[in-house]
Amino acid sequence: NGSAYMDACGSCIGGTSEADDCFIMDFSGKSMESISIDTFHVYVKNLDSLISIDFDLLYDATILEIKDIKTYGTALDTLDYELDYENYSEGSDLNRVKISLYFEPHNNYVNFSFNGKEDILIITIETLDIDDDTETLLIIQNLSVNEKLMNNSNWEGNSITISLPKGCIDPEACNYDPDARKDDGTCAYEIDCFGECGGDAVYDICEVCGGDETDDNNCICTGENIQYDCIGDCPPP
Repeated sequence: NGSAYMDACGSCIGGTSEADDCFIMDFSGKSMESISIDTFHVYVKNLDSLISIDFDLLYDATILEIKDIKTYGTALDTLDYELDYENYSEGSDLNRVKISLYFEPHNNYVNFSFNGKEDILIITIETLDIDDDTETLLIIQNLSVNEKLMNNSNWEGNSITISLPKGCIDPEACNYDPDARKDDGTCAYEIDCFGECGGDAVYDICEVCGGDETDDNNCICTGENIQYDCIGDCPPP
C-alpha cells in the first residue's frame, strides 16, 4: 500500500518505509484441542481504502477444516462488500480455499477507509480427530490487494498447535475424564474422608476427618463436646 512512485528519471520518490504491511492474519502461537472449533480474525492495517482482497489458504485437510468465512461481526459488517469462498481438494491431504472479498456498492457509496488496524474477515476452523499433539500450517498464497499482486514479503505461513484433550483416561480411576484422549498422569483411585478423589484427609483418633489428635483422652474436648476443667485441661473420658 505504499505511495511511492517512479519519476521520469527512474527514481523512486515519495512514500515511507515505516508503514506496516497491510495484510495481517496471525495464527502463530494459537492452540486448539482436537475435535474443537474456534474463530480467527483477518486484519488489514495502514490501508487507504479497500476495494478488493483475493487470496488462497492452503491447509492440511487431515487436521483442519475451514467451516465458515464471514464479514459479519467485523468492521465491514454493515458495508457493501461481497464475499465468496470455495474449497478445492489439492490431493489426499491438502485443501485450498479461494477467498474473494470485493466492494460492490448498493446503498453506501463510499468504500471502507482504514484508520489503524481493522478486522475484515472471521474464519471459523474445526480441528479433526488426531492421534497425537501436532502443529500445522495455514499457508497464504496468491494474495492480491485492490487487484495488485503482493509478493511473498507481505505475509508468511502461520501455524496452529493442535493438542489432544488431556486428563485421566483410566475408567477405574475416581477422576476418570471421558473426554480426555491423552493421559496426564493425574489418575487417582482413593477417595478421602471429605469425599475428595485423590485427597489425603483421614480420620484422626477422635474420628474427626482431617483432624490431628493423637491422644484419645482429648476426644471429649473436640467438636461440640468441649468441656474443660477449672484449670483449662481436658478431663479424661
